[in-house]
Amino acid sequence: MQPAKAFLLTGGFDETRLLAPAQAIALYLASVPAPAPRIERVDLDAAFGRVLAEDVAADADYPRSARSSMDGFARAGGAAGRFRLTGEVRMGAPFAGTVGPGEAVRIPTGGVLPAGADAVVPLEDATVAGELVGLPAVVPGDCVTARGSDLRAGATALRAGRLLGAPELGVLATLGVVAVPVAARPRIAVLSSGDEIVAPAR
Repeated sequence: MQPAKAFLLTGGFDETRLLAPAQAIALYLASVPAPAPRIERVDLDAAFGRVLAEDVAADADYPRSARSSMDGFARAGGAAGRFRLTGEVRMGAPFAGTVGPGEAVRIPTGGVLPAGADAVVPLEDATVAGELVGLPAVVPGDCVTARGSDLRAGATALRAGRLLGAPELGVLATLGVVAVPVAARPRIAVLSSGDEIVAPAR
């Protein structure tokens, strides 16, 4: 790289020694104190491509309830048998009752696991006959996403300094963070100076 004639330094240096641009920039940054960081809050929709300025912690367990990881039937863990269908879990409408012994309820992927159930049998492993369903043996936790398995309350979800892309915005949306703390964008000005600078009219 050829030395840049624009970078002629004074003050403690040989005034005749020219520096390459990268050297001059490094010297400048080493001698000028960094400005205090400025933080601003922007809407979630405007946060793409910005830099997160503060750690973001989970405000609760995620998921907040145990959920099914399969379409199938929720039941208590135990031996195989025939179970009576007593209801259905719908997305956004959890089962209101309790799954008792010998009972099962239909459940979709992502559905909230009802009280009394601790396992899910995939749909393809069940045999439905009217109000009865034949289910194989299961152990507690089968095909279940446990409460807090993604994030525990208080855990750091995103750390300051992270560039915010689509995955990060998805996490913020899940946590309900709609006013996102980001580093303020720098303001830059270019000033030309010297006795060789003249007005355009000249």
